[in-house]
Amino acid sequence: MQARRRCVASINSRRSTWIGPHLAPKPTSVNSEARRLESIGSLSPPLNFEPALRTKILWDFDYSDNQHLSTPDLERDEPQVRLPPTTSPPSQDYIFERLRAPRSLRLHSRRFPDRPTNKPHSAMSSKKPSGKTQRSAIADVVAREYTIHMHKRLHGVTFKKRAPRAIKEIKSFATKAMGTSDVRIDPQLNKKVWEHGVKGVDYRLRIRISRRRNDEEGAKEKLYSYVQAVNVKDAKGLPTVLVEE
Repeated sequence: MQARRRCVASINSRRSTWIGPHLAPKPTSVNSEARRLESIGSLSPPLNFEPALRTKILWDFDYSDNQHLSTPDLERDEPQVRLPPTTSPPSQDYIFERLRAPRSLRLHSRRFPDRPTNKPHSAMSSKKPSGKTQRSAIADVVAREYTIHMHKRLHGVTFKKRAPRAIKEIKSFATKAMGTSDVRIDPQLNKKVWEHGVKGVDYRLRIRISRRRNDEEGAKEKLYSYVQAVNVKDAKGLPTVLVEE
C-alpha cells in the first residue's frame, strides 16, 4: 500500500513538472468560490442567446430599483467572509423585451444617462425650421484677390484649346468663389491670358474678383462678378486678400 502511494506521488510530481508552474491549477480562494456559486445560482436556468449580448444586457441593466442582497456565510469551520452587497440580475422577460426593442434604442446605455439617446427615424420630427438660416448675399458687395493655378486646370488640354479653356476655368472659379452665375471678364484679363499665345498660358494668374450689384432693368441676377487681372512679378505663394474698392 505504501509503495502504491509512493508511485502515485511520483506520478503527480512528474505531471506538475510536465505541465509547468504557470499552467498548474491554482487554489481557489474563498471569495472567488463564493462569487462563482452566486453567479451560478443567479443565472440559472441558462439563457439561450449569445454570451456577448447577454453580457451587454446585464451591463446596461438598471439596478437602482432593486434591493441589495447579501451573500450567505460559508461553512462555519472556515473564517466567515462577507462579500460587498450585490444586486439581483434582470429577469428573462426583461432581457427578451430588450432584445425585441429596436437597435437604435438598444445601443443607448442606461449606465450613462448623460449621453444622448439615438432616436429612430419615426420619432424624429419632420418639421423644417422656420425663418431664413442663410445670410442673404444681396448686401455682400466685396472684392478679393486670388491666385489661380492654371497649370493643373489645363493639364491634358489640347494646345489649340488652352487659352479658351483658361477663360472658362476663370469663370467657373469666380462662380464658386462669389456664388454668382453672372461672371464678366475684364478685357485686360483676356489679353493677359492670350499674352503668350493660344498654348502659352501662364502657370499661375493673380486676379481680382469683385461682387457688385446689378442695377440693370429686368436683370435676372441681383449680383454679378467682375474679374480683373492683377500685375504681379510672381503669383506663386500669394494668399487670398480682401481688397477695398
